[in-house]
Amino acid sequence: MQDNESRWYNTLRNKHKGGFRWRISGYNSSERLRHCTSQYRWSIVIDFNRPNPMRHRGSGIFLHVNGSGVTAGCVSAPKGFIRKAMKTLDPAKKPVIAIGR
Repeated sequence: MQDNESRWYNTLRNKHKGGFRWRISGYNSSERLRHCTSQYRWSIVIDFNRPNPMRHRGSGIFLHVNGSGVTAGCVSAPKGFIRKAMKTLDPAKKPVIAIGR
């Protein structure tokens, strides 16, 4: 949910749960994750701006498989890396993603 006007901002929703204005692109859009089958087939939610999100700070940030271009704020890596991370990351240990050079 990337719609800053929604009470469910920065939460995972589907059209059956409703509660948002459906937009395909642009500001306040929400992604159809199922349409990005290669990138989101193997993905991990990054708890950026959660659990108490601040509107306009960012939403829907994932660690996911590389696509054909740049991400729109997510972190992407090769499929093998993501699959291994999914097998080894333990949420109870509160893993951290550090981004830099």
